[in-house]
Amino acid sequence: MLPNQGMGMGMWPFAKRGSRFDGDADEHFPSDINPRDFKDNKAIIKLWLPSKILAGVDIIGQRYHVGRPDVLRAILFEHVYGRAELVQLDIRERRRQSKLTGRISEALFMLREPENYDTARAATVGLIGKAEHDLKLELPIRLRDELVQLAEGADQAISEYIRGVLVRQILGEALHQRWVQALETVG
Repeated sequence: MLPNQGMGMGMWPFAKRGSRFDGDADEHFPSDINPRDFKDNKAIIKLWLPSKILAGVDIIGQRYHVGRPDVLRAILFEHVYGRAELVQLDIRERRRQSKLTGRISEALFMLREPENYDTARAATVGLIGKAEHDLKLELPIRLRDELVQLAEGADQAISEYIRGVLVRQILGEALHQRWVQALETVG
């Protein structure tokens, strides 16, 4: 779920009924997240991302009328703190200000998966694409610090860790598992 998204008909495109929730979300799911910790993007992480991931980011951004950095921040926030906290943060910010939207041009991509891979690099390029786009993502310091800790816990560089998160969230768990298996096979 992304900030300023306006879910409209529902989260699932084939939803047949509305929410059964009645009341204030803060009463049922109190949050200890301080929105001020995430308002300013004073930290920078340099990422190298494949075209497939950026195309997916653009599709999501087009749907929710937000730019690439906001899509990435929302995905990473949800990864670290959970979807309910992201929704809570969105609700609080919507209450604070009116919605502003922009439009991003349409992006289309297709996934093509080769039969086999000889090297880890070939598996990565074949499944998620070559990391050929460098991006400086500005994000809140608290979020960056949490991501750094998670990456260290996984014994990965921050960019590599985030790339894995984005593959899972944008291209899907099934592709992520094929990528991991391909890396294990050639590694």
